Amino acid sequence: FVADVPVRFHTALAETGLIRTVDGRFYPDEPILWGDYVMLLNRLVPPGGLTEWANPLEQALGLTTAPTVAAHYPSQYYQPDRPLVRAEGVMALAAKLGANHEIAANTLINNNLQDGRQVPPYAREGVAAALVQGVVVNYPLADQLNPTQRLTRGEAAALVCRASTNPLLRQQIDAAWVAAAQRPEEVPAPIPNAGVWLTNIDSQVLFSKDALATAVDQLAGLNFNTLYPTVWNWGYTLYPSPTAQRQMGIRQHLYADLRAPSPGANEDERDMLQEAIELGQRQGNGGDSLV
Repeated sequence: FVADVPVRFHTALAETGLIRTVDGRFYPDEPILWGDYVMLLNRLVPPGGLTEWANPLEQALGLTTAPTVAAHYPSQYYQPDRPLVRAEGVMALAAKLGANHEIAANTLINNNLQDGRQVPPYAREGVAAALVQGVVVNYPLADQLNPTQRLTRGEAAALVCRASTNPLLRQQIDAAWVAAAQRPEEVPAPIPNAGVWLTNIDSQVLFSKDALATAVDQLAGLNFNTLYPTVWNWGYTLYPSPTAQRQMGIRQHLYADLRAPSPGANEDERDMLQEAIELGQRQGNGGDSLV
């Protein structure tokens, strides 16, 4: 891969301090280890503090917002001294960039990558998010990820360069190597009672009124006409419930977190259920139905 890249590619990486070597060599064709790759990503985006909800990979990346596209990554798979495959590397990059979960992630992957069906289940959300972010670099064929092949040091550097906000680094990556993420141009015809489940697991859609409003607008544009908001998870109500307050001492527990909330904890007293009803009722074309 790197043999076809100009010498300025290595120079730019060295000048920004993203790549450091002890003996002056980079060894671009060698597999990169998880520990080295995480270090590279943390130089790209400084890590945050440790969080109790995070799995080992999320902790290593210093992610501060849940849920992430790395949430389904098996805890035992993250080993700093283990080489990783390309799908893992792309997923970790998407998580580090804070990329959101995508609607129809499987369709995005299968439609835009020749070998999309080979992407492991735990990495599919992350690969879809990275595709939409435009940070998936494949060489020589942009639409061939080779998801189960080991990620080389040169390939890892290319991913980081593409994801960087530094124009000096981004310009090193030929646009012809960047995988496209084209969505279907035609929206399906309306389907009676086409509904969507809204949850606080692996989705941030319920965590703010702005996010919920954006989601409802997008779903209405896709001809969905029914919302199914989750109202109970992990033994708690997601909306303010006087009954829950009376019986359990916990009024609501909206945010995706396996820890039990503290009695009397205030989650801004947002009533996501009422918000969903009001936002749904404002939509036309049959979009005012909410179950």
